[in-house]
Amino acid sequence: MLANTKELKHVPGRKSDVLDCQWQQQLHSYGLLSGSFRPAEAICRLRTLMRQRETLTRECAAATQRMHKAMQQMGVHLHLAVSDVTGVTGLAIIDAILAGERDPQELVKLRDPRVRKSTKAQMEAALQGQWRSELLFVLRQQRDLYGYCQGQMDELDQEIIPMLGEVAGVGAEGGEEAPAAELGGAKPEAPTGAVAAGAESGPLAGPQALAAGPSQVVGERQDSAAVVRAEPDGKPKPSKGGIRCRWT
Repeated sequence: MLANTKELKHVPGRKSDVLDCQWQQQLHSYGLLSGSFRPAEAICRLRTLMRQRETLTRECAAATQRMHKAMQQMGVHLHLAVSDVTGVTGLAIIDAILAGERDPQELVKLRDPRVRKSTKAQMEAALQGQWRSELLFVLRQQRDLYGYCQGQMDELDQEIIPMLGEVAGVGAEGGEEAPAAELGGAKPEAPTGAVAAGAESGPLAGPQALAAGPSQVVGERQDSAAVVRAEPDGKPKPSKGGIRCRWT
């Protein structure tokens, strides 16, 4: 049994001279020791790989930010010419700069025809900068790091795809590998009539299901301070702030 030690602190009756192992054994003999949730083995393996992929994604994002910073310090504003510096055009220009190309007119020739954020003249103006050797060295290192993380993610995807079929309720094209790996299975169906429209239930419950109270009406706001109460003459008391309310 895998138990959570935080729950043992809330169980009364423990003495100060009892060892943790003896106290846990005593609680287990009384049936007061509850086991922690442990997902299936296939989900555990998938979860480990998904968390590793998430780590590589953060590393790619950090490398991209450092490439962006190095180019800005050199006065090269590539982000103003393309929407994504790690796209086809952005990486092609960065690789050409690292290969020794400094002419903006030659760099603009690597521009993809689908680029709409800037014209050729605007891109030429954005690619004029001061080519400092130390910043070029940093740019090269971060470019190599970004490419390495991308290669690691490609290898990781090849390991993740076959494992998706082992997890119940998740297919290779389902697109729910991350929720299933973290929550232990497919998303449960919301019971009809139990929650408001658009809300969900279970571990993926939306804010509508979590915030809905017994006196809430779907589509209308009703604060606790604005609940309608009856006056002595039997007429409803006006609500505060013009909020529409109903009888509760």
